[in-house]
Amino acid sequence: MQLKNFFIIFIFLGLSSCDFLKEKLFTESQIPSVDSILDLSSVDVYPSFPACDSLIDSKLINACFKIKIHQYLSNELSIQTFNTTEYIDDTIQVRLLVNAYGKTELLGLNSPLKIQKTLPSLDSVIRESFQNIPRIRPALKRGVPVSVIYNLPIVVKTN
Repeated sequence: MQLKNFFIIFIFLGLSSCDFLKEKLFTESQIPSVDSILDLSSVDVYPSFPACDSLIDSKLINACFKIKIHQYLSNELSIQTFNTTEYIDDTIQVRLLVNAYGKTELLGLNSPLKIQKTLPSLDSVIRESFQNIPRIRPALKRGVPVSVIYNLPIVVKTN
């Protein structure tokens, strides 16, 4: 009889002690929330040229990218000769895509009518310049390369 009582008590303790042995990792208030909302309007790391690699701050990388792309375009346009007798002080808006592979694509070019009339070849020179741009490191969102679109203003001034 003692063995039977011992066996019943042993089974009862074995079944009821499971809750005491179970380790609680998190209480309900401590459960980490998973960020399931993905902000597609921004990136974690902006696209960059190799010259911008030493920068750490995201805003500085973005500023460096814009400066380098303007420098590249300025160098390409400085090779060309444009002749006009009219005074121009206007801005061309360029929509540029940097895809997830670091390749650039000119999506659009918005030239004011005055520039189109006085410098008709400028648009084609800008288009050609962007075809020869060196490969860029793509933007990253959570470590994954993503495409981004830039609106770049190009100021055209004549003397």
